[in-house]
Amino acid sequence: MEIYYLYIRKEKIKNCQQKTMLKIFIVDDDEDVRRLYERLLNINSFEILPSAKDGEEAIVKFNQFKKKPDIILLDYLMPGLNGIETAKTILNLAPESNIIMISSDNSIKKTALEIGIKRFLSKVVSLEKIIQTIKEVLIEKK
Repeated sequence: MEIYYLYIRKEKIKNCQQKTMLKIFIVDDDEDVRRLYERLLNINSFEILPSAKDGEEAIVKFNQFKKKPDIILLDYLMPGLNGIETAKTILNLAPESNIIMISSDNSIKKTALEIGIKRFLSKVVSLEKIIQTIKEVLIEKK
């Protein structure tokens, strides 16, 4: 546990060098997962926008954001609109959106990438991998 903690602190120091905090929007129906992502990304100097528990709420909140998120972490299996339907709507509203889907259902990976989702991660993923993926997506954007 302490090694993991030291890694987080090291990442925090690296990310503090940035002039503006990157805005992350988390969409997941599991409140515990949302809180975990929020805490860990916040520790690493990301600005966490108000999260959403399902696709419908995500679209409403996305439309309300004055400054759009730099990254959207999106679950697939949610009540109502699933992650694919939610991503399609968001990408229609703002095609430049950087969406990373994190799901336990690997069967939709190909579809996710075909519709414009930047990356697909399996649900059992380390914080290190999430941060690495966020950085990769933002580097590609430049």
